[in-house]
Amino acid sequence: MKFLAKIRNIISFIGLRFVITLGGFAAQSGAEAVAKTAATTAAAAPRQLVISYQYDMADLPLFVMQDKQLVEKRAAALGLNLSIDYASVPDESVAESIKSGVVQIAVSGVSVFAQIWAATSGPSDQKVKGISAISSFPFYLTSSNPAIKSIRDFTESDRIAILDTEYSLPSELLKLYQEEVFGPGKYDHLRKILLPISTQEGVNALLRRRYGVNAHFVLMPYALHELENPKIRLIYSTEYLWGGLTTTAMAYSTSKFHDNNPKIILAFNQALADAFSIIKNDPSAALASYRKNAVDSLPVDLMLKTLQDPKIQFTAQFNNVMKIIEFRAKRGAIHKKPQHAKEVFFGEDNIKNGS
Repeated sequence: MKFLAKIRNIISFIGLRFVITLGGFAAQSGAEAVAKTAATTAAAAPRQLVISYQYDMADLPLFVMQDKQLVEKRAAALGLNLSIDYASVPDESVAESIKSGVVQIAVSGVSVFAQIWAATSGPSDQKVKGISAISSFPFYLTSSNPAIKSIRDFTESDRIAILDTEYSLPSELLKLYQEEVFGPGKYDHLRKILLPISTQEGVNALLRRRYGVNAHFVLMPYALHELENPKIRLIYSTEYLWGGLTTTAMAYSTSKFHDNNPKIILAFNQALADAFSIIKNDPSAALASYRKNAVDSLPVDLMLKTLQDPKIQFTAQFNNVMKIIEFRAKRGAIHKKPQHAKEVFFGEDNIKNGS
């Protein structure tokens, strides 16, 4: 509005503007001159892009992209002038922020994506689909109770800490594990002994014996921190769930934004590949980027150990996303089950061999 007001003021004071040409002088109206100036200014102004993500190690590539301005650099090489804001958006607010256009590219856990995908699927250009995977981390179930050797050994006197929001990925994976062990439909067998708590609070509760917590279902690096205590043991890893990797974090957008902005999507994917390369070849530099903005109490040496573990992968390849969505549909958490991958993901190369 201020810009438009300024333009109106300029027009009111300019009558004629004389432009020198090779043939002499040519008269040009003030309005035409200002219109051209405004168009030039608009072309030079940066395009705003908002990317939302979460503040944990599964989103490490986003921290690297932000710190090193990788998207901006890739966009500039494609002839785009982008100004990018990275925002932390709670799980329960991601759907509204991306559907309203406040956020153009969102990064979250697969369960959050599944909920948004189901709510927006259909012919609308506001339907949301996956752009790229970000990371694949295993989740570990750890316990300080020596009597617990498997998930079957938990009793009502035990307490398992878990990031148990309505859409949390650990909650979904633990449900899958319970159904695998206890039988069809018994995915909430342990519900009465689960303690919903933040990741860091869960670590502290297990290590310091708070709230009766003697077990924790948590992302691998935090579990490794717990396992440094000799009284804490590994009970289960999600590696065993499907015999391989499971996507932890993924990026997605609306069809409208994706289809109307191919260069921005390309710049994002190229920058993501650059971030993967930095994490692989210079993990210390990647962690330096992470620690600038993340609030994380994990020791640096433990973070480095995590990045060097082959169980951790930062990759654009989707892994077992379809299985998680299908399970949510099966148990009634979402109303629609996808029939094929192209319903869920855009057509980038990273879905050719993915799931």
